[in-house]
Amino acid sequence: METILFIDHVGFNIVGEKVKIDDKIVEIKNPAVLQAAPNQQNQLQVQLLPVLFKEFLDSANREDGVIFSYPRDRVILSNAVVDSRLKQQYVQMFAAQTQGASGGTGSNDVVKLFDE
Repeated sequence: METILFIDHVGFNIVGEKVKIDDKIVEIKNPAVLQAAPNQQNQLQVQLLPVLFKEFLDSANREDGVIFSYPRDRVILSNAVVDSRLKQQYVQMFAAQTQGASGGTGSNDVVKLFDE
């Protein structure tokens, strides 16, 4: 898996698994928005938020993840190598989807977003 970082047309920093990049599109599996803000101790707090939460997908397709196609002329690519801690956070966030198992940190409780 090759994890890349780019800036989308809105200005969000996006981290995701590279699927394909050509002259027209950038295809990313399970993209996540990188948010960084100082906390009360003036330390930088970093958080990844999925572009689309897996709970919004049909249960039959959740394990496959989701691929987004960004127009190549509307994103800014970089050669940045994502920090190993950030990459690990990203991998753990999608571990249940890609590996069929818990990321190993936290509980296995499912958070239901909608009443069934």
